[in-house]
Amino acid sequence: MTIHLSRTTVAVALSLVFQPAFAAPITDEAAVVVTATRMPTRANELLNDVTVLSRADIETSSAASLPELLAAQPGIQFSTNGGAGKSGGLFLRGAESRHTVVLVDGLRLNSATAGDTALQHIPLSQIERIEIVRGPVSGLYGSEAIGGVVQIFTRRGEGAPRVSVQASVGSRNTSDLSASVAGSSSALNYALTVGRFATDGTSATTSPAAFGYNPDADGYRQEHVSGRIGLNLAPGHSLTANLFYSDGVSRYDNGASGYDHRMLHTLQATGLESKNRFLPGWTSTLRLAESMDDAANHSSATTKSVFKTSQTQAVWQNNFNTPLGDIMAGLERLEQRVTSTTAYTVKERGVDSLLLGYQGHLGAHRLQASARRDDNSQFGAKTTGMAYYGYQIDAQWRASVGAGTSFSAPTFNQLYFPGFGTSTLRPEHGNNREAALVWEQGRQRFSATWFDNRVNDLIASAWVGPGPWDYRAQNVQKAQLSGWTLTGKTTLADWHARASLDLLEAKDVDTGRWLPRRAREHLTLGLGRDFGAWSVNSDLLASGYRYDNTTNTRRLGGYAVVNLGVDYRYAADTTLFARAVNLFDKRYELAADYATTRAGLFAGIRHNFR
Repeated sequence: MTIHLSRTTVAVALSLVFQPAFAAPITDEAAVVVTATRMPTRANELLNDVTVLSRADIETSSAASLPELLAAQPGIQFSTNGGAGKSGGLFLRGAESRHTVVLVDGLRLNSATAGDTALQHIPLSQIERIEIVRGPVSGLYGSEAIGGVVQIFTRRGEGAPRVSVQASVGSRNTSDLSASVAGSSSALNYALTVGRFATDGTSATTSPAAFGYNPDADGYRQEHVSGRIGLNLAPGHSLTANLFYSDGVSRYDNGASGYDHRMLHTLQATGLESKNRFLPGWTSTLRLAESMDDAANHSSATTKSVFKTSQTQAVWQNNFNTPLGDIMAGLERLEQRVTSTTAYTVKERGVDSLLLGYQGHLGAHRLQASARRDDNSQFGAKTTGMAYYGYQIDAQWRASVGAGTSFSAPTFNQLYFPGFGTSTLRPEHGNNREAALVWEQGRQRFSATWFDNRVNDLIASAWVGPGPWDYRAQNVQKAQLSGWTLTGKTTLADWHARASLDLLEAKDVDTGRWLPRRAREHLTLGLGRDFGAWSVNSDLLASGYRYDNTTNTRRLGGYAVVNLGVDYRYAADTTLFARAVNLFDKRYELAADYATTRAGLFAGIRHNFR
């Protein structure tokens, strides 16, 4: 693979990644992860390629949005169509945006028409924790899990009652305000968070050649709330209800007409969960939930288009602890319904699923396996699975290998959008192999993961003629998604450092061309230090060049962006903070003719009332 970052930059990255003295856990070894196996497992016992982000990681990050936070994690690249609140794309291990399952408190929150999740409308202030699982996990989560899973956990209550507030202001008339109340007792736990974010933003488009170009500021406003209440009915038996709601309004350029497009986007999820430990080794979880993705595009004062997805989800999962290992068995039912101003010929579908999982170890040997069968009302049955084997070479070194299959059902747009959809499309399906080597000692850790994912029947826009705009969705593409992810992280005295380097080959197998908007090299570096009450953090995000189109005729240049953050603990319950983003005001594009974040300075305060 040819390296297109400078040799000096790569050498610095490798010096951090490959030297054990500068390598430590990407995840806290004591952290318990549930997304990777759907069973609570300590992070350092998993064979999957996993990252965990805590609330502290979020607060010390220089990211102003969830896409910016995720873009700094190993294995993830992003595109954006104009900055804050604008749509974009998430490429996990090079897979399409619609090939990553996004869960909020265990609930799917995606558009059945577009296929992806509007991550730009999930505020950081609502998030307690994020778990990222890289690699195909359809064997646990079914359709869309070709690239992996991102699960977001909203704020939760524990300990003595407390009220927290956070407020910040900054460049481009940006303001961010949130408040939460949380706590717990022996029988009750609760959390409620509300907030509002607003910014004038910058022009979404950067070139007169762009459609609708207008060099005005395209602002964004978002209001949000999340809540959770849990009741411990008896030892081992609990009942929990949760709510997530986000309402965003984003403006888009609409030429010199004087009226910007306005995208009104609402995300909502509600759930009820009953968890019961019927026997010492048997825990049953029943979850009933509904979610909604409601997008309304106002292209003029009197014209709008609506795309609304409603999903009803029911899950019954059983975890068994046995002398031979942990076993998971479950049933799922998913119903999707589309309401739109567009005339779809089919507006709903259902999926019934059966899933099984296992993890165990015998001496130095570790095993993870899962299998799932999805019966889709449109396509019939699909069976997927995955298996990992790991061997603990000695106290510090562990090696593992794995393989898995995955699939993604076509979206309603690909199937039924008038003039574009093809109702006979087949699901896309992938076959993945990977291997990893991990070194860890105390608080130090290094990992190197190789993967090779071949995706067949990939759906693409194919010209069918005779007119120049006669394109239809077709199963015409094969993709190779392969490469390496190298990661390391440490805390040494008062210093903490991290590094990740992704070397990606994401290409069309038949033509050899790169898949759009994915770079071959993606590098992140982080370095910080604590000085008593002060904490300073710096981040570098660097990327090689990429192409904006499938023909590889429009090249987007590489870039390097530096962010800086400073925290000052003014008192035990009060922290003042400042963030400088894109410190050197680097101008770059992740999608042709669309803006990215310019230099900005933001300052604020966090305070806990006890």
